[in-house]
Amino acid sequence: MHSLLPDATTWALALSGGLLLTLMAAATGLPFMALAGQTLATARRRVFYDKCARQLAMLVAVLSPLSLLLTGISVLRAVQMEPDMLAGPYRMPVVALLALHAGTTLCAVLYFVTWKGLASRLPLLHRLFGLSAGIGGAKTLFVALAIVRALFVAGHPLPATGSALEVMLALLLPAGNALLWPAFGLALCAAAAFGGVYGTQWLVLRRQQDDFGRDHYNFTLPWCAAWGMYGTVVMLAPLGYVLWRALSQVSSTFGVLPPFVPFALCILAP
Repeated sequence: MHSLLPDATTWALALSGGLLLTLMAAATGLPFMALAGQTLATARRRVFYDKCARQLAMLVAVLSPLSLLLTGISVLRAVQMEPDMLAGPYRMPVVALLALHAGTTLCAVLYFVTWKGLASRLPLLHRLFGLSAGIGGAKTLFVALAIVRALFVAGHPLPATGSALEVMLALLLPAGNALLWPAFGLALCAAAAFGGVYGTQWLVLRRQQDDFGRDHYNFTLPWCAAWGMYGTVVMLAPLGYVLWRALSQVSSTFGVLPPFVPFALCILAP
């Protein structure tokens, strides 16, 4: 009998998985916030935007390696629990996820560490690092959600004996009515929401180290908080739709009810 309140083990797995997805979403949204800050600094001639953008780039350089580390630990744990996992059709998707995540992390770190050297001399190249980090983060989220979908769909939709290309096409191009598409839309909204929330918290934590004055934080804290607030409001509609779709398909599509309650709590908590 399915239950909306899973046991303690399921709650622990759902909360840790939800936390990892929030970190990945924040690392996806923050580069776009930093790029917006750089653009607004030039367009409106407000140095506050540029300083805030650099602070957000620093946060991306922290969150991206952290989420990559947690992803690697999750994969190792999954392989430990299911030793045959990488011998089947999941091998290529998992390798693709880790490779994509690693490349995104590299771009995120380069975006921050080259700020002083490239931001003023080669601004297009510098912003390309940030854009690559944001787009790479979105791709990483999509592949991660696709793998989660394949794991939960009964009899998984991946061909057991297909080539690597066939496996990836089956993973990344499901039917138009698949739950993956609205879930990815939810992830993009969450990227803006978590980027704003984590960015606001980061500015508070950096208040003593980055002493840019009261006016800077009076200006940038509401700006970051607005990203979090509007992103959260926009996120509620796709979140409700995804939960409704998933719950309505429990008896026919899912062999085991996904831990919706702890997962939703983890998403809404920030």
